[in-house]
Amino acid sequence: MKKMEKKGFVMVPRDEYEDFVVYKKLGFVKEFTPTKAQINDLRRAEKNFREGKTLSADEFARKMEFAS
Repeated sequence: MKKMEKKGFVMVPRDEYEDFVVYKKLGFVKEFTPTKAQINDLRRAEKNFREGKTLSADEFARKMEFAS
């Protein structure tokens, strides 16, 4: 299953893909390796999303106005 996860299909315009390949060869594109804390944060966020614990952009903005 792990091997299948890496074999996805992504559709992007050819010129953007070609730019990406050039940037990667030049060393401008670096892979991101998350820390354990970041992985845990992502898992918690995914769980909250599945459970419907989300805010709209408007709700978030309103909550942030009251926090400041």
